[in-house]
Amino acid sequence: MHQVATDTYKDALTRKYSLAADSFWLTGTQALVRLTLEQHERDRQAGLNTAGYVTGYRGSPLAGVDQAFFGAERQLQDRDIIFQPALNEDLGATAVWGTQQVGLFGDARFDGVFSLWYGKAPGLDRSTDAIRHANMAGTASAGGVLAVVGDDPDCKSSTLPSDSAGVLRDLNIPILDPTDVGELVDYGLYGWALSRFSGGWVAMLAQTSLMDGSSAIRRGTAPRYRRPTVDLDPNIRLVDRAHDQ
Repeated sequence: MHQVATDTYKDALTRKYSLAADSFWLTGTQALVRLTLEQHERDRQAGLNTAGYVTGYRGSPLAGVDQAFFGAERQLQDRDIIFQPALNEDLGATAVWGTQQVGLFGDARFDGVFSLWYGKAPGLDRSTDAIRHANMAGTASAGGVLAVVGDDPDCKSSTLPSDSAGVLRDLNIPILDPTDVGELVDYGLYGWALSRFSGGWVAMLAQTSLMDGSSAIRRGTAPRYRRPTVDLDPNIRLVDRAHDQ
């Protein structure tokens, strides 16, 4: 009986993370896993050889992120996506900063690394120094950084109610605010596209009501984003001084 239940669970996960499936049930945390897989596929179809990197520190409403990503280890490995939870949010943000430097030294295996940092509101507070410097340094044109920030405005599992928008504005990071599980994926894909174009980090709020929820999702044709044509190169470089950044 235990083996049957285990096999059924594995089959359900396989469907959730199969890019050929067009409808399935996802929790908020599972949507973040699905998001990374879809980003890799978008890059593959665009002719880019990218890898993914996910790191951060758990805490409600993102307490289940570790479990969700560990449960999808096989699917992630097939897509060159590494999940490595950090000892704290600061170290995770610093590691993400490093992923955007992959193409600066001429020996990269990949065209870029798209990275996802996650942490609840107090983790954002303590990591502002690392994130501010990483955001100013810039992101790679085939990389990009999405910062998923867990807010708990109702103080369900926090010592204080939290709203991270003010901190993110101070860090000069644009904010995406999805309202359902499907938008977690769509907004996340948009966030990476925006990060690559702008050369900066992009934040996506993940409130308790959203991350604790689940819903049936339909995935059809992936959204397409038109990249504006501008005479601008805002991406990470070795030569920029502080004022240039």
